[in-house]
Amino acid sequence: MADKPRVLFVHISPDLVSFVKKDIEILSRHFEVRPLLYRSRRDIFRVMAGALWADVTFSWFAWDQAAWATRFAKLFHRKSIVVVGGFDVVKMSEISYGNLLHPRPAARTRYAITHADRVIAVSQSLKADAERFSGRHDIEVVHHGFDAEQYTPSGPKDPVVLTVGTVNQSNLKRKGLEWFIKAAVHAPDLSFRLVGKIEPEMLPAIKEMAPPNLQLVGEVDSKTLLAEMRRARVYVQVSAHEGFGCSLAEAMLCGCVPVVSDRGAISEVVGETGIYVSPGKPDDLADGVLRALENPQLGNLARERIASLFPLQKRRETLLSMMTELLS
Repeated sequence: MADKPRVLFVHISPDLVSFVKKDIEILSRHFEVRPLLYRSRRDIFRVMAGALWADVTFSWFAWDQAAWATRFAKLFHRKSIVVVGGFDVVKMSEISYGNLLHPRPAARTRYAITHADRVIAVSQSLKADAERFSGRHDIEVVHHGFDAEQYTPSGPKDPVVLTVGTVNQSNLKRKGLEWFIKAAVHAPDLSFRLVGKIEPEMLPAIKEMAPPNLQLVGEVDSKTLLAEMRRARVYVQVSAHEGFGCSLAEAMLCGCVPVVSDRGAISEVVGETGIYVSPGKPDDLADGVLRALENPQLGNLARERIASLFPLQKRRETLLSMMTELLS
């Protein structure tokens, strides 16, 4: 078409993670997409100008930027979509995690969810959280999607135990990285690998905690991460909360046996194809890893589950159908 519908794509961070990039790519094939990276209230006027330009605002995470985008969309008689992604509708005082711990951001999140034309949650778990918080009951689940032709097993696997996550103070508990490190102490004959950026202030403490059989790989590019997942036999995700678990799903596609906590959306992703352990108990995690190594057939089942339930094409078709319906 000569003039494509215009989409203001508003995100909360200067760093676009892979699942956000996927949605931009999906929408850009059919619409004129203008990404806007919201960092602070100084960007409010940019959001206003973008909403005036757009036919639809598409906000990833129901945070401050979504409240402003939704407000301006209503003011200018535009349509709006908000994606609920995780921390935005969570309140976990025990680990000091979640947007809803703070009254003012929580109020802005409630505004975004209740006033957007359409609200998407990436898991049934987040849909329940968002509906319980907002009182809105028409939130749609559109799971993340994954390319089973990109994430594939490749040859024999090594007896390697892998997890992925940025190493910062919050993620030690929320992502279970502390328990992963301590589990390596309980299984000294196994090779553990932690992949992810390590915040500089965390490096001394992490190095002191890490036993000899744990390698801190650091931040890697997507090609190297894929190689890590193809090599590992076990993938660990013992989060205290998880809105979905994209790295978990990618590792499962690569044939890793998942060893996981039953928190947030993790069981929605893993189903009966993994080993469940208690978060916060490194000895139980180490035992779960040993059981996973004894049941390598679960890796094939894990791959089949992600490929069948969460194909990228399904998310692509659903998002495009939703946009077309709104614009009509």
